[in-house]
Amino acid sequence: MIALTALLAQHFPHADITALQSASENGDEETHDALVRGFFSTWKTSLLGSDLQSLRDLSQHQELSKFVTTIHIQDDWEVNDPGPMVAGPDAGPPAGAIHIWPRDEERNVKSGDIGIAELRDMLINRKFRPEIIKIRDFHGGNIACDPGPCATLVKDLLDGAGMAVKSFEFKRDTNSYGALEILFTFYPEDQGRDVGLARLQSAQFILTRNVKSYWQERILRAANPIDLTIAHAKPSPDADAPFVAGMSAPKLASLNLVRQGVSSKAVVRLIANSQTCLKSITFHMVTLTDSTSWCSLLSQIAQDCGSLSSFNLSLLRTASRETPSVKFRISKESVVEQDRNSLKITEKGPKHQRRVSAVRYNGPNVANVLQVVAESVVNWGYVPGTWDLIHE
Repeated sequence: MIALTALLAQHFPHADITALQSASENGDEETHDALVRGFFSTWKTSLLGSDLQSLRDLSQHQELSKFVTTIHIQDDWEVNDPGPMVAGPDAGPPAGAIHIWPRDEERNVKSGDIGIAELRDMLINRKFRPEIIKIRDFHGGNIACDPGPCATLVKDLLDGAGMAVKSFEFKRDTNSYGALEILFTFYPEDQGRDVGLARLQSAQFILTRNVKSYWQERILRAANPIDLTIAHAKPSPDADAPFVAGMSAPKLASLNLVRQGVSSKAVVRLIANSQTCLKSITFHMVTLTDSTSWCSLLSQIAQDCGSLSSFNLSLLRTASRETPSVKFRISKESVVEQDRNSLKITEKGPKHQRRVSAVRYNGPNVANVLQVVAESVVNWGYVPGTWDLIHE
C-alpha cells in the first residue's frame, strides 16, 4: 500500500497527502479507499499531451483505475474562454489553453489526432469500467454548438468498445451558449459482452446531419421498451421523423418529440410497435408537415395506444400558412368529473378571446380524455396584413 501511496502523490492534492499516508501506514484501508475514491471517481481528460499520459499511467494501475466511475472528456477551450463579448464569434483558441482539439473545416474533431482510439482500447481491455462517459464540446465565441461533431466523436470512441449502454443523452447547456454534452451511462458488469444497446432504457438526442442515421439504427436494436426523446438542432418544419419507411420501429415506453417537423405518417410508424407498451407521449413545438390534421392523429393515438397513462401537448402547429397555430377549444368541464383534477390546461389571451395552447393529463382514462382533446383542436392564424385572429 505504501508503494501505491507514492504513486498517488503524483496526482493527489498536496493537502490530502498527509491523510493518505497516515491511512496507508496504519493499514486503514477503508479510509485510504474513501480518499482515493473521492479523487479518482471522476477523471477529466482532453486525451491530449500530458492529459493523455496521465490517463495511460492510471490505466496501468488497477488499484486506482477501479475507482474511476465517470470519464469526463473535454478540451481546454471553455476553461480559458473569455466569452463572446471579448473574443468575438470567429476567435481562435483562447490564450492559456494548452490542450485544444484539432478540427477539420466542418468543425469535426479529428479523433485520429487525439487519444480516442487509445481510450477505446483501454475500455476493450477493461482498464477502466466506467458507469458514465461524458463528452463536452465547446466551440467558443458566439457559435451555437452543433451536435454533429460531438456525436461523431462518441461514435469513434464506442464503436467496437464492448460497452453495454444503459442510456444516452445529447443536451445543450442552457448556461453556456456554445456548449453541448453527450452523456452515456453503462452497465459495468456487462462490459465486454457485446451487449451494445440491447438493454437500452432511454435515449435523448438532437437530430443533425450524421447523428440521424447512426443513432437511429442503434436505437432499433434495443430489445426493451425505451424512453425516447428526439429534438432537432433547429426548429424545422420540413424535416421528417428519424425513422423512415423500410426501417422497423423500436418499442417505446415513452415518446417525446421536441422542436420537430414531422408527418403524421412518420409518427404512426414510430409508435407502430409500441401499442401495448407506450405509457407517455409529449409533443412540444411539433409541426405536422402533411395534410393530416392534429385531430386525426391524436384520435388515432387514442384508439391504438391502450396502455397510455399520460400525455403532454403544447405549442403544436400545422403546415398551413393561413392557420398554422393549433389551439384547443376545451375546458375542464369538457371531461367527466373524475378526470378534471388530472387535466391541466394552459390558457392565454384577453378575456374575450381566451386560447388554450397546452394540455396535459396523467390519469386512468387517457384514451377518453385524449379523444376529447383531439375533437377540440382548432387551427388559428392572423388575417393577412392585420393582427386579427382567424380560425377554422
